[in-house]
Amino acid sequence: MDVFSYYSYRELISVILLASIRYFIFTAQFYLLLILFDVPVSYSMAMILVSMTFFVMAVVPTIALTEIGVRGAVATFFFGLVTTRLPAV
Repeated sequence: MDVFSYYSYRELISVILLASIRYFIFTAQFYLLLILFDVPVSYSMAMILVSMTFFVMAVVPTIALTEIGVRGAVATFFFGLVTTRLPAV
């Protein structure tokens, strides 16, 4: 907790604001891709699943080479739980 004392209240608020903006942009991009790929999921369910996907990707340790595969697998797992459409062959 001593680390926070090195920064002013204004600096901490600006970091939280920037992090929130970054999160909003990433979730909006993810949702736009869901619309683009015609994934049949409601907005509220999509936001829950996107948040879960981001959380698991942040928690699971990966190395740079396997990170893309892990990201795809996590998103596929969560969104596969709510979609029933079979993939096109």
